[in-house]
Order: sequence, then C-alpha cells, then structure tokens
Amino acid sequence: MTRSRILKRFEAADVIDDGDMRLRRALPSEALAALGPFVFIDHYRHRSQRGIGDRPHPHAGIEVVSYLLEGSVQHRDSLGFRDHLDAGDAQFIRAGRGILHAEQPDGGRHGLQLWTALPPAQKLAEPTYRSFDAADLSTVADRESRLVVVAGHVNGWTARWY
Repeated sequence: MTRSRILKRFEAADVIDDGDMRLRRALPSEALAALGPFVFIDHYRHRSQRGIGDRPHPHAGIEVVSYLLEGSVQHRDSLGFRDHLDAGDAQFIRAGRGILHAEQPDGGRHGLQLWTALPPAQKLAEPTYRSFDAADLSTVADRESRLVVVAGHVNGWTARWY
C-alpha cells in the first residue's frame, strides 16, 4: 500500500457528548465550512439501545454511507427494507426525493458516516437502500494499517461491488 502524505489536519468537534452517546463531526467545522458535496463527516459511539437515528426520521436530497466499526443495528425504512448490519458492514441510503428510516442499535454501536449532497439532477430520484456485508468490501492491509474500500477506488483497489 502506498502511503499518502497528510497535507492538513482538522480536529473533529463534539456535537453530542452526554455520557452515553458521543458524536464527533469533522465536517463542517469552524476551520472548514464545506468541502465539495460533503454535508457531514461523523464519527459516533454509544453504549445503549438509544441511537442517533433510532426513531423514524426523514432524509431527502442526500446520500448517506455508513460503516459500522463495532456493534450491530437493525435498519427499517419507508421503502419496506428491513436489514441487520454487524461490525464491518456498510450501508448506502440514497434519499433522493425522500425516505423515512430508523436504525435501532442492538446494544452499543460505533461507526462512521459520510453524508453527501446529491447533484441537482438526482435530488428527486427514487430513493434506494443497499447494504454490504464485511466480506463484500475490499480490505487492504499491511503491518501498520488496514484500509477498507467501501466505495470507489483507492491506490488501485476498487470496492468489490462496483
């Protein structure tokens, strides 16, 4: 694996830290208001059954990519999808013209989320949901690091489902 040089570092800020749940947001921040189509880059961890999105809530005009580092979650949405995700699994929700969904944690949960704004031509697209088991994701590792390619291409590695 070829290592890239870090050009600039931005600290994530606590958005929620109540002893049970901690959500740190890297974008937007005071140092960097926006970066291309990215709406939020979040890192979250919580211990209980309560989650950030455990009650039904809407999304529209965005796509959210979630990667579960630890724990598990039950997903359900207005399209009729029901799914179970475990550590190492990923999900993509393209909200398009609108979707209601909820994610109920099974105990603690720890993960990453990337929220992106859809291009104007896709804002009113049919909403979609797709998940990937850990075995479906490409993993590149050496002695010092491990990289999971959830989407796209990195240093010659491509997400397996592309």
